[in-house]
Amino acid sequence: MSQLIVFVRHGESGANVKHILSDHKDKYPLTPDGISHAKRAAKELRKLRFEALFSSPVLRARQTAAIIGKEISLPVSIDKRLWERRMGRLNGKDSGNGQYKFLNGSVKYESTESVYRRTLDFMDSRDESSFVAVAHMVQQESIAYAIFGLDDFTGFPFRPTYASMTLFEKTGRRIKVLASGFPELPDAVLRRVPKRFLM
Repeated sequence: MSQLIVFVRHGESGANVKHILSDHKDKYPLTPDGISHAKRAAKELRKLRFEALFSSPVLRARQTAAIIGKEISLPVSIDKRLWERRMGRLNGKDSGNGQYKFLNGSVKYESTESVYRRTLDFMDSRDESSFVAVAHMVQQESIAYAIFGLDDFTGFPFRPTYASMTLFEKTGRRIKVLASGFPELPDAVLRRVPKRFLM
């Protein structure tokens, strides 16, 4: 039997506004716009049935998950495997609009492949038939990169917006993308979701 897994990127945070790379656990809360983003996603997620809700330990994701949890009536469970990309010496530095990915190894940070491995480990460990995981852009990127054979260079344009949702149907080790980077769940997306997961 397949699982429905929805990854939600956190809402806009102070780090995003300031263009700062950050994997700090308790810095950079959601902005007022970020709270609105999270509320929009929460409302959209009411269209689907979920058994569990997980979050990255990082503040911006926890805050987004709390808003979603209140709307879909599920408690939030924290999972460290959903942590933001470990930025190493780049932590707290200017993001350069993602240009750090093109430093060709001159500065060490966690690879997208490493994020994918821990994200897949998280997904494989869950036995719920449907769940939401609130995390970071890199989780959605890493899964899409693996499925489509991309890397940080070829997949650079893939940039999920704040509180956007990527829906996966997982059967064993096979992962199928149902929709990628949607800020809302229109009927065209819902028609791709198996009926047993629809409200």
